[in-house]
Amino acid sequence: MINYLIVPGLGNSGPEDWQTYFENSAPNFTRIQQSDWDTPACKDWIKNINDMVTSFDPPSIVLIGFNSIVVASSNDIWVSLDRAKYFAEKRGSGFINIGDTGHINVASGHTNWEEGLVILKKLM
Repeated sequence: MINYLIVPGLGNSGPEDWQTYFENSAPNFTRIQQSDWDTPACKDWIKNINDMVTSFDPPSIVLIGFNSIVVASSNDIWVSLDRAKYFAEKRGSGFINIGDTGHINVASGHTNWEEGLVILKKLM
């Protein structure tokens, strides 16, 4: 079975967020937990990610270091489209611009985000 590790950013993701929807959609989605979502310590966050990765059979996990896709919105307030393209290029990731949809979170209407699941399946 393929395992998907969800790594939320600053502040975590709330109950209506697409990351929570993905997590609840199947037992092979696991959210990596952090002790402090609002004032992250890079070393601690990396340790928690590494601990979770090593608890699985590594070839069964979809994480950066494997095929990846950067999905970006052209009017995201947190990252410009050019910056998102740069991340994709540096990571060797595919890139998808989903248009003027704001930051990909609940506030901009991305709750269940079925389109995101379709994009995720392209990694299989």
